Amino acid sequence: MLYLGVKLLRSNGFQPNANQTAGTTSGARGFWRGFLANMTNPKSDAYYASVFAAFLTPDMSVWVLVLLIAAMSLVWHVLIAISFSASRVQTRYISVSKYVDQLCGGVLIFLGLRLA
Repeated sequence: MLYLGVKLLRSNGFQPNANQTAGTTSGARGFWRGFLANMTNPKSDAYYASVFAAFLTPDMSVWVLVLLIAAMSLVWHVLIAISFSASRVQTRYISVSKYVDQLCGGVLIFLGLRLA
């Protein structure tokens, strides 16, 4: 946590690639890139494990919980995709991303020191 916090503190925020233009990725390709990124992200595993631990009871079907998690994830990711497809939101995010990274870095350092 400390390492990631320091890296975030030293970050310059999101810097878009000069060769990158909006709308160059097809919907299917964007879906699969996002899907693979989410499935290989350890934070996703921690989220799903916490939901299972909190809500799974002996009398509940695992499939009900899996469908609930799938629905929550779908709604969240669709909202993020719709929000960040607006150029105004993209511009604003780029302008504040350095400060967001620094804030998150400070929180990670605090939590890392507290954990230590």
